[in-house]
Amino acid sequence: MKKIRTVLGDIAPKDLGTTMIHEHVTADLSEAMKGTWGLFPQVSSEMLSLETRNFKFLQSGAWSISPDAMDPSGDDYVDFIVRELEEYKELGGKAMCECSVYGLMGRPYEDLVEISKKSDIHLVCGVGMYWDVVRPVKFKNMGEVELKALFESDLDNGFGDSGVRPGFLKATFSGLTEDGLPLPGELDVFRACACISAERGMPLMFHINMPPWGGDKIAELAKRAVSMGVDPGNLLFCHVFSLVNHPAGEQETILDVIKNHGQRFSIEPHKKLLDLGVSISFDNFGNMATAVSELGTGSLVNDYTTVSAIYELLKLGYGGQIMLGHDFVCKICAKAYGGYGYTRVPTFVRDTLGQLGYADAYERMVVQNPAEFLAF
Repeated sequence: MKKIRTVLGDIAPKDLGTTMIHEHVTADLSEAMKGTWGLFPQVSSEMLSLETRNFKFLQSGAWSISPDAMDPSGDDYVDFIVRELEEYKELGGKAMCECSVYGLMGRPYEDLVEISKKSDIHLVCGVGMYWDVVRPVKFKNMGEVELKALFESDLDNGFGDSGVRPGFLKATFSGLTEDGLPLPGELDVFRACACISAERGMPLMFHINMPPWGGDKIAELAKRAVSMGVDPGNLLFCHVFSLVNHPAGEQETILDVIKNHGQRFSIEPHKKLLDLGVSISFDNFGNMATAVSELGTGSLVNDYTTVSAIYELLKLGYGGQIMLGHDFVCKICAKAYGGYGYTRVPTFVRDTLGQLGYADAYERMVVQNPAEFLAF
């Protein structure tokens, strides 16, 4: 019988409940965001502190150079996250995937156990590797074979002495080589995860940066995983909201949006992926800590446009392959600091789709689909 593996142990799929498929409760993006520092003029440290007067500035992209916004340390952090989860639970939330893997994990795995117990929220954590540029030093020289052995050990024995065993695999793709190919180290992680998924029937998530990745290249990646024996039903492509206005992975600045009289809108790359039998997640709802958006470096899809894309896909019958989330990555996402926390999906998205006649489809995307995907 299939089970879902949470940080507290295995549960039956029917017991999972409303689930946000892509979240973080212990992420530390400070290393990953160093590449954005040069995009900002020098600002005083006072402008980067987590104070009410700075929230709008931080929410416009400056969070990525704010030590306060990205710091998950401190004795009070666990209780801070538990408080953020309280309203999610009040709105019917039962579970979420903690998608912080090696290179992104900012707290001891034991904290996931404490957070889950105190919040009464099922947490399903993953194993894999974040961007190549932030791969921990002790894993730097690992190739496909060594990575596969590492991940399998974590799956079988848990992370260190924590007793926490992951419930899914995760591979990330941050960029492309000059020849338009995946970065070699990230390709090794992909192969290791795909081999394990094929052998064990485990769920496998792909975090892909769009741009530079576009719809066609992502479809090629899906086909490659399937050719390695991965069941399409075990594949989830995260962050596909970006494909709505970057269908080919092209960069679009805020100036481009103005010149084009608004953002582009396309669901063609989503349909191409879904027709391969894989799942996708729109997982950036209410996210106040998205990539730099107003400094000429990129334009983002807003929540209304994202719901429009989901609505069009639901009308075409793809509701069984879509999942939702917020990608809560740092403190500026929190309700305590002016964000939506983990509540935008079970309020705005739920209510909007309900008014459009898709209340049942919403329930499927947050209950049935995650349970089926995470069960192995």
